Amino acid sequence: MRNEISEYFKQDYNQLVGFVMRLGAQQSTAEDVAQAAFARACVQWSQITHPRAWLRRVAFRIYYQEVRKTSRLREQWSPASTPAVDPADHAAGCDQVLAALAMLPIRQREVMAWHVDGYEPEQIALELGLTAENVRKALQRARERLKKLLAEQLERGTRDEPSS
Repeated sequence: MRNEISEYFKQDYNQLVGFVMRLGAQQSTAEDVAQAAFARACVQWSQITHPRAWLRRVAFRIYYQEVRKTSRLREQWSPASTPAVDPADHAAGCDQVLAALAMLPIRQREVMAWHVDGYEPEQIALELGLTAENVRKALQRARERLKKLLAEQLERGTRDEPSS
């Protein structure tokens, strides 16, 4: 059983970190949350039938408990708390998307994180106790909001560039 957990950790750890980052966490926090979720999985491994979904539910709970416990929810999600993005940086596009995701309402962010992680609306609905229609609506609203936020970021970026 220990080898099975180790192999699964190697397979899914980085994807789980990415999932938590899409919820709004900085990378170091996402790594801590992923490790905590895997630690809980080790204790219950024999009872877990769908480890990928189980780990994401647990990681979501751990992350939001930490955010609430430290009373930084408003600060954590404010656009001012997202790091400044250097347009020349190779990862600028990713950083901009993560910053935009962090400005979505919590439910939209959660559903979008599951979706980007490869889950279909029906699967997300099952995991989160929602209807598939509610998941589709949340995804649609999230996409619309993301398009608007990214367009605003792009517009601000072109306004801030020096003219030649």
